[in-house]
Amino acid sequence: MNRCGNELMELLNLMRIIEALSPYWTLLGMHVDSVGRDCAVGHIDIENKHLQILGTVHGGVHAALADAMAWVAILGHYYPDYVHAITINLTTRYLKPINKGQLIAKAKLIHVREPLATINVELSNENNELIATATTTYWVTKTNKTIHEHVDEIKRHKQQ
Repeated sequence: MNRCGNELMELLNLMRIIEALSPYWTLLGMHVDSVGRDCAVGHIDIENKHLQILGTVHGGVHAALADAMAWVAILGHYYPDYVHAITINLTTRYLKPINKGQLIAKAKLIHVREPLATINVELSNENNELIATATTTYWVTKTNKTIHEHVDEIKRHKQQ
């Protein structure tokens, strides 16, 4: 199974809370499986809602999962501090169609020179066959909060 080295279990637990609180992540069924310093692995269990008219996973699903795991890798880089990380570029290269099973993304932060961060993402199936690759660039802004404080804020906002 794809895992990050030196896993940040506390951050992984916080990501599970964010998964549950995010309507978009819930809609697509995105899950974080592993997070470490500069790394994140996640997946989508492919369902009919992910398929385009030809019966294969829509390219937007690949891009959404790559973008989400890239964001988590950035959070792992700055953990326990929280940063705003905004996608400013996402390039996805589709190599092979997929129509069932799991779409798995492994994101690795490869370069940080604030305010920019670059992340490479490999998307594969559960047989570890490469399905697509992506490269993302993010604009990163430091905050005065920890990720714990940010998650607590989200929870309070959802309760209102």
